[in-house]
Amino acid sequence: KFGEVHPSPSAFCKELKSMAGLSATAATNGGMATTPSSFDYEALLEVLRTGSRTHPASCRVQIIDTVIFKPPLIPKWYFTSAQSGTVLRKNRDNVTHAKILKAFAGTRGSSNTRSVDIVAILIIPLQQEGEEDAGEMDVEFLDEVGLRDFLNFRAESTAGILQRFLPCQGECNELYHATWSPRVWLLEKRINKHKLADRRFSLFERCITFEGAKQQSTLCEELKHARFVVKPSHDRRHGSKQVSCFCCPVHLTLFVPLCV
Repeated sequence: KFGEVHPSPSAFCKELKSMAGLSATAATNGGMATTPSSFDYEALLEVLRTGSRTHPASCRVQIIDTVIFKPPLIPKWYFTSAQSGTVLRKNRDNVTHAKILKAFAGTRGSSNTRSVDIVAILIIPLQQEGEEDAGEMDVEFLDEVGLRDFLNFRAESTAGILQRFLPCQGECNELYHATWSPRVWLLEKRINKHKLADRRFSLFERCITFEGAKQQSTLCEELKHARFVVKPSHDRRHGSKQVSCFCCPVHLTLFVPLCV
């Protein structure tokens, strides 16, 4: 409910889009799994952490632990504060390979989580030096051994985004994909055909959704025709702008599809 955080959601959306170089498509797996063309996820996280020019305060939004690697710079680790619910960035002294491994692979507490061996998602843009961003990327799903290998042997030479993997409540991995503009928001969901705990299949085969071929996952029929229309309106009593989204037959109020 972004209207509770920012008095003018539409203006803030435009400002975020300008500052983060945001394109019209984004995808998320509890936070984010793939990034579209011309999308600077680090810039978006910084705006959510520090606020914008018109609203200098961090946003109350849930994100999964995310580490941005841009060698030779020190990695940046973003997370949501358990106390305030806002986006924060860890001190550089706390961004070590050992602490990343412990946070990503050492927090599997429930029986459902322990049965899943995937602990992280690694997204590597395939843009070559001197070339324009075509939006192509390599998505890797890592178990504890794979994460350890990446941190020890590849992290210092790889630019990309590392996110802690958060298993879904169901048995199969699922991904929501939102395509949005200032006026329209389209929502899709794909569900992998294999169970996350079924180790007869590779990590990629158990996790892939929108990143792979259509036959590797199933499109959720319940959201097949989900189309939200964003209609800003003015509150005469307070002079502030509100945003409503409509999805037949559901009506949602004060929900802006920005941080999906």
